[in-house]
Amino acid sequence: MVLHHEPRRVGQHKEIPPAKSGFSEQKRDDAKNWAKKQLARTRNRKYRPGEKTKPDQTVAKAKKRLASRFYQMKTGHCLTGQYLASTIRRPDATCWWCQYKHQTREHLFKNCPHWKVNRRLSGRQS
Repeated sequence: MVLHHEPRRVGQHKEIPPAKSGFSEQKRDDAKNWAKKQLARTRNRKYRPGEKTKPDQTVAKAKKRLASRFYQMKTGHCLTGQYLASTIRRPDATCWWCQYKHQTREHLFKNCPHWKVNRRLSGRQS
């Protein structure tokens, strides 16, 4: 038995047969239906800011990295013990600097001894 192969040229590709599209179409349809139900349940307000909400111009003009940290802090999605405990990434909400039982935004900005110097420098010493 003799095998005869044609030489391949550069830039010439084999044709790939079409994938079974039934599964992917069903998955796409399921995802669309799920999204419609979620938006209907939240009345399409979950991902939209309020009508009267305007971004702070100082933050809007800041670099993206700094603005991102600001909005994470404002919405409570910053890396605090409280947030990480709610996402099951930490076993508890203990402050990792002073071992206080709840590391929250308020604790970090007002009470944590680790950040006392920073509060004094920013003029927010209580």
